[in-house]
Amino acid sequence: MLATSFAIYRQYHGFGIFHVAALLSSVTLGLGMAPVLRKKPVRSWQQLHYSFMYLSVLELYVALVAEVLVRLPGLHFWEVAGISLLTVLLPGTALFNRRRKQWQVSESQAHYIPAGSVYK
Repeated sequence: MLATSFAIYRQYHGFGIFHVAALLSSVTLGLGMAPVLRKKPVRSWQQLHYSFMYLSVLELYVALVAEVLVRLPGLHFWEVAGISLLTVLLPGTALFNRRRKQWQVSESQAHYIPAGSVYK
């Protein structure tokens, strides 16, 4: 989907705001996959993966809300962009900060499981 988004050129007759969003999404997706593929840094690759993948999904939700709102008559582009950012990114960021603390706790506990113990 990201690759094909760069073939859209009729709306702006070239590079536009949606291409910027596709670039941002491509970067966060790549940054989310890199720690998984490299398993580095050893102690925090999972945290990096969770963080960037969460951000990538938030970007998709912002795009979904914007796509729904753009279908409503009377809203301009920047209004749609602002509403979609505020309704998704603010609660999404708060949830991320709460979940990040849980991920850090579960990750740190995983490093200190005694050898020979059984997961329950």
